Order: sequence, then structure tokens, then C-alpha cells
Amino acid sequence: MKSLLFAGLFITTSLLASGDRGGNGGGGHVCGDKVELYDFYEGRSPLLHNLKLWESDSSISTNEYLRRAIDHVKKVDSNFGQFLDAIIKEIQKIPYNNLVLPVEIPRIADADIPLVDEGCEYLQVANWNDRFDRVYFGRKLFERMNSMNKAGLILHEALYKIARHYKHVSSSDKIRELVAKIFSDEEIKLSFIQENVLEDGRIAYLPKSGLCEITAKVSTRNPKSGNGIRIDLGLNGEQRQLVYVRGLKGLLLTKIYTDAPGVKFNCEDILEKGISGGIVYAFNSLDAIDMDLFLNGKRIMTSYSVKSSTQGITQIPLMFDKEDFFLVEN
Repeated sequence: MKSLLFAGLFITTSLLASGDRGGNGGGGHVCGDKVELYDFYEGRSPLLHNLKLWESDSSISTNEYLRRAIDHVKKVDSNFGQFLDAIIKEIQKIPYNNLVLPVEIPRIADADIPLVDEGCEYLQVANWNDRFDRVYFGRKLFERMNSMNKAGLILHEALYKIARHYKHVSSSDKIRELVAKIFSDEEIKLSFIQENVLEDGRIAYLPKSGLCEITAKVSTRNPKSGNGIRIDLGLNGEQRQLVYVRGLKGLLLTKIYTDAPGVKFNCEDILEKGISGGIVYAFNSLDAIDMDLFLNGKRIMTSYSVKSSTQGITQIPLMFDKEDFFLVEN
């Protein structure tokens, strides 16, 4: 996993490094010197989506078009809009000469191209090569795009990366349709985003400025009198007790459930630095302990079962997937 590019956004770095295809990327509808993002050509075509796209204005910068696009998405889902904006900003952090290269990009077989105008052709403009862990644009075609088309291409790459990572899609067809809708006055349906890019609940959105609560559910099998369970969590060297139960009575093959009241940490610290600790328990012929941990209601660790017949104390390291969480403005 790459190092953090900026505090609290571990997930973005992970996305830049993920994927299982050799290449994925946007293309252009090329007619002479004019290069139009194929998403836009397809979107405005009366034979295809027949959308009324925004008017292209040379006085509007690529960044301004991207801001307007993100604002359009935020009207549908503010949290997803912030997440998408973070991925776009990571792309834009790449130095221009490392992003826009003097290369011709071979056609990538990840798109169904239904038609092109007579005398025109479809050419590959971008490639997000997951094997080499980088995205790049072919300079010859990219620099012939206007600012709105450049913005659309960057948005395409960000959306497609999210969709490949979380939905495991292998075709850009629905992504192109979504890009065209974002750059139009067409209503964007939340269900379309959830079905084709990122389903509801896949990421837990946490407040940048605020506390996150960690809770636990613990069950034991065949506990004997005098057994105890303790779960400790640590953050930045600070250790807090999450669960402590003593004197569990022996109930053969019966589970005893314990719901902890929870402990709270700063959300940004959790995602930036992680949590240390685990479950520590003492037992006398205890068959097993199962544990589930939750961060603001979203599971961060699946059940653990440990079988033993001897008395002792054991610690299980706590780990969770940071890619399931993202910090948003309150």
C-alpha cells in the first residue's frame, strides 16, 4: 500500500494502486484536428443518449468545469461527490509531464463503441494502467481537446477507477453515460450511481471534525465460572478498555452475548494512524470466543473464533480495511 498523500485520505492512495486489468481509459471521437471525448459524442448523439450537454466555453478552465461537475454530483449525493472530488485531486497532483506523455496509446478493449461519424475515428486518449500503477494521457490527442473535454476525461478516469475497484466492472459503457449526464442538465439518478459505480453502504462516510464510536459484540461458547473477557483498543499510544466481563457462568453450548457501550476516538486519527490492540481473554476450558467490532455502525472486523482447553491469556491483533471509510466535511 502506498504512503499517505495527504492526511486522512488513505483510501485515495489505495485506489490509485488498485485494480486487476492491464489498462483502462477514455477515448476520443477524432475528426481532423478536433478531438471530442467519446463520452460527450455518445451522450449528445440523437442515435444514442440524445442529451443536451453544457455549452463549451473556451474562457472556462478545466478546473472550473470539474468544479461544476462535482457540484452537479453533490446535489445527488454530497458524500459521494466529496469522495469523487478527492480522487480527481489525486490525479491532478501528478506533474503534467508525468501525466501527459508523448506517446500513442493502443486501443483498449474495455468499451463498446457503437458508431463514429463518417470520416472520423475512435482513438484512445488515456490509459489507467493498473499493472504499472499509473494513469497517463497521450499528449497529441489530449492537447487538442478543449477545457470541457479535458475535464470530462479526468472525471471519466476517476469514476471508472472507483467502479473497477468497488464494483469490479470491466466495461466503461455505463461510466461514459454517467459522465455525459454529469456534463448536462439531465437529472442524475442516485440509483444509477449505486448500480454502476459505488453501491450504497460500501463506504462509511465519517466526519472530518468529530468523534467516531467503536462498539463490540462478543459471544462465548461453553464458558466456565470465573472466566473473563477483556478487549482493549489503542490509538496514538492511548489504551482504552472496550469490554470487560468477569464471572461468566458455565452454560454448555450456550452463547452469552455482550454488547459494549463503545469508546470514541477522533475519526481522522483512526483513518490516518489506525487502531492497535485486540482481544485479551482468560479462560478455563473455554471452547471459543467470537467477536465483531463496529466503527460508527459499520463492521470493521469479522468474528473471531479461538478454541482452547488450557488456561491462559491471549491477544489477537486488531486490523480493519481503511478502504471502507472516507472522511467528509460535516
